[in-house]
Amino acid sequence: MTKLRDDFAVLGGFVDFLAPSVFIGAAGGITGLANIAPVRPPHPLTTSSREPLADASTCAQKTCLKLYRDTVASLSGKVDPAAAAELQGVVSRADWVLVKGGISGTKYALSKVRGYGGAPRRPILPFDASEGKGDKVVAELQEILKIENSL
Repeated sequence: MTKLRDDFAVLGGFVDFLAPSVFIGAAGGITGLANIAPVRPPHPLTTSSREPLADASTCAQKTCLKLYRDTVASLSGKVDPAAAAELQGVVSRADWVLVKGGISGTKYALSKVRGYGGAPRRPILPFDASEGKGDKVVAELQEILKIENSL
């Protein structure tokens, strides 16, 4: 594997491929899903040394960060890769819910789940929550929210 410069990091733009990206040398990811299943105030899940970020005593260990940490730990045999792969599946399914809804769908979900977000700024149209579409978005996020709330 090619070592990157210390002042350069590769970050994926979707969390649905975070674990595979870390396995091949990415430093982390930037994701809208972390707003729904957050790590304290949202911030990028990155480290140039590929060591886990803050320990559990200084940072609430939530779903997206747990996936990152478990993936990094599995590289050294500290965590079973199957556990990281299973969590990657949960995260990927939740990310797909938000990708389908776009920015307005993510902001809608954020409003329903976390109480903030609101309507997007123009020219983006608000999410069409009619005909049960809004309820479906929230229902499809329950799998990750259950994990999030257990951490």
